[in-house]
Amino acid sequence: MNEQRSYKKLWSVIKRVMPTLIFYAIAIVAIDVLNRLSPGGPCVPGLGVVAFFLFIPVIFGLFLYNIFLTFHRGKKNGIPAIIHAAVLVIIFVMLNVG
Repeated sequence: MNEQRSYKKLWSVIKRVMPTLIFYAIAIVAIDVLNRLSPGGPCVPGLGVVAFFLFIPVIFGLFLYNIFLTFHRGKKNGIPAIIHAAVLVIIFVMLNVG
């Protein structure tokens, strides 16, 4: 009986996290395809770089939306919010290191 509850809980977490992971998979593929279609030069960014920088506000918006759902509506969207926050931190660290 206890095992069944843990599987239900795990499945519940997977259902909440899956759209976030699919979003990032699609974003990575889109940025790669755009970068291959229109590569940038030393002075002009290509479409992949532009798409990368346009995804930053989208990720921040999704982070705020998940925080809103977690605290205002009482839904359990804390894990997707943590994933978005981690991606934002990774992006800003990568931009500041280079």
